[in-house]
Amino acid sequence: MPLDKKTDQEDTDHHEAKGASSDESHELNSSGEGEVFRKRQRLRSPSPGLSPRGTPQASPPRFASMEEIMAAASGVGNMVLAHEIAVDNNFTLKPVEPPESSLEKQIKDIVHKAFWDSLQEGLNDDPPNFDQAVNLLGEVKQELSSLLLPAHTKIRTEINETLDLELIKQQAEHDSIDVFKYANFVMSIMAKLCAPARDDEIKKLGEITDVVQLFKEIFRIIDLMKLDMANFTIQSMRPHIQQHSIEYERKKFKEFLKTQEEQDGLEFTKQWLKTAADTLVSLQEAFRSRSPSPSASSSNTVNDGASASAAVATAPAAVMLNQGYMNLLQWDDSQLFPETLLMDQGRFLDLRDKVNRLVLVSSVLLMTYSVVGAAISGIKGFVDKLKNVINVLLEGESELDEVMINISEQICKEVNECLTEHSFPAMTESKESSLKKHVQDMKDPEHNVRKLLGSRAKEFIRFVISATSAFDPKKKIPAGLEPVHQELIDLSGQFLRLVIHNRAVFAPFYADIIKEIKEKATSKTENSSTEEKVESRE
Repeated sequence: MPLDKKTDQEDTDHHEAKGASSDESHELNSSGEGEVFRKRQRLRSPSPGLSPRGTPQASPPRFASMEEIMAAASGVGNMVLAHEIAVDNNFTLKPVEPPESSLEKQIKDIVHKAFWDSLQEGLNDDPPNFDQAVNLLGEVKQELSSLLLPAHTKIRTEINETLDLELIKQQAEHDSIDVFKYANFVMSIMAKLCAPARDDEIKKLGEITDVVQLFKEIFRIIDLMKLDMANFTIQSMRPHIQQHSIEYERKKFKEFLKTQEEQDGLEFTKQWLKTAADTLVSLQEAFRSRSPSPSASSSNTVNDGASASAAVATAPAAVMLNQGYMNLLQWDDSQLFPETLLMDQGRFLDLRDKVNRLVLVSSVLLMTYSVVGAAISGIKGFVDKLKNVINVLLEGESELDEVMINISEQICKEVNECLTEHSFPAMTESKESSLKKHVQDMKDPEHNVRKLLGSRAKEFIRFVISATSAFDPKKKIPAGLEPVHQELIDLSGQFLRLVIHNRAVFAPFYADIIKEIKEKATSKTENSSTEEKVESRE
């Protein structure tokens, strides 16, 4: 495992990040309940971890050494692995196989076939050539030894004594080597070391009579055993990694930032939080426009820019950060992701898509029950049946226009069957046409019903990540989202876990950025106030 034990100990004693936390950093840490890393394609700068230099300068650039690049890449890789283990309780290593039709797969198959054909030819020679077989036994010995734990001293001794390569070479030179004897010994050791799930596969090895095929299967199963051992190690270390992952990730990220000497390693994080501040201003202005105060409506001297700056300057840091997280649920794929969120980019975007789907499903169900009326409102289990139908049809890769047509037709079919089954008259032709039209109209993200339910769903998630005490989420489900309440609760929980971990790791960085944003807003407000006083005197 590429995690440094020494680093874990260093991080346990590491208090620099904690000491650097300001009041706002504390506020970020305390607010709320406590795919593998994707490399970005930058528009104006190289990918992080690959080159610590910026865009070409007027003077000749000084390139990073290979040691610097490898150290940065290794640090990021370790950070990513620790992060995956910490946030994903189901994280496991899996065998990697190239796609069936890929060039990599073809080359791999050709090379492997040539290797095993060479072994077969050597064994078929007269007299047989055992050189390659002896080398393979040496590799098997190394692989078995790598699976041993420190407590396996007896098995280690047994392996070294039985697979004595010098003795095996002498036997091969005198054509007295018994390959199957050594293979049976290897299988007996594998049976002692393997997980119970591999027992049947190892038993089947004893049925193989062809030496080449036997070696093939031995190496295949040993690779699986190594994967089992790695996953067992991950499972055993997960509590320890989770306990120290926050300090570990923060330290590794600081090391990464040090490689960004001629470019801002937090450029897109700053843009993300600046956008969050702007969003808060927009929300505040929208609220004021809906309920204007008499003084605000009668005053013609209000400076909108100063008012916006004041709103940012006085906004709590936690509120601004939570708004940043909420903006991820409507993230534009054309935008570059913040550096501090890159490791969870796939997870956040997946949650965004799932929330949008829940909103669409809820919108279709709400419109269906509104059009059809009371006849189906009390039929138990029917809403779940319709929900399953919609979800199945949404799984396809067709255009949404086409999918919504299919959904509307299938819903009309299910509704009519349900009405008939419960002795109600089927829908009239006009009502059926109306239902189809209303359902198909839901393809538009700007449809009033979709916008309303989308807003309610996001406000529920905002409440979840902002809550400072335990609550029953089922009692907070917004109207119209009851049919998908469990899915919404599950998605909110996943989102909350990501937010809590990210907030804990990067709180010091966020605190500094938000402090800078608020200082600029304060300065702008003060300047505007001074200008207004000067104008009033004049």
